[in-house]
Amino acid sequence: MPSAGQDKRHPIQVVAKRTGLSADVLRAWEKRYGVLKPARSEGGRRLYSDEDIEYLRLLRRATVAGRNVGQVAGLSRDELEATVREDEAAVAARADPLTGQAIVAFVTLKAGVEGSVEKLEELRNHVAVKIGPIAKPANIVFTPELPKTRSGKIMRRILRKIAASEYDGLGDLTTLAEPEVVERLIEQHRAAAR
Repeated sequence: MPSAGQDKRHPIQVVAKRTGLSADVLRAWEKRYGVLKPARSEGGRRLYSDEDIEYLRLLRRATVAGRNVGQVAGLSRDELEATVREDEAAVAARADPLTGQAIVAFVTLKAGVEGSVEKLEELRNHVAVKIGPIAKPANIVFTPELPKTRSGKIMRRILRKIAASEYDGLGDLTTLAEPEVVERLIEQHRAAAR
């Protein structure tokens, strides 16, 4: 877990904005799970370092991906990054002449795992077993990163446009943590659609 010994300190309201977590959630995670021990001002207010904020962003990403905060709260930053970087996916729909809509999955793989036809079939079969054959993605796009806001939220509106091959008019991309991810994703979607 991060330490409280950094130079620049931020109050809880700033941290809430930068992480996408409410001040109440931050307090609860600190009290219940011992997520952080922020420094305190002379008046007793919580003060967070940039390192603390980054750790909380990672923690939020892990919980958004379906992990229980109690299971990941005690992990070091490196362990938490590894957990977050495991297979991560988001789905969107595209028009399909046969079924009306088809599922397109955008998947980031664990470090060292390459996207292949075998991996594609493995993932499609995994979905069929866990959810049902009707939920199998029609297309799977392997990508090193998904388009996310600075707080870690996946921008599904962008994925819906890309899945529908509507590459123009993606809207405002200024809220993305890494806007260049969108260009790479479009290239990979074009390649996967061939």
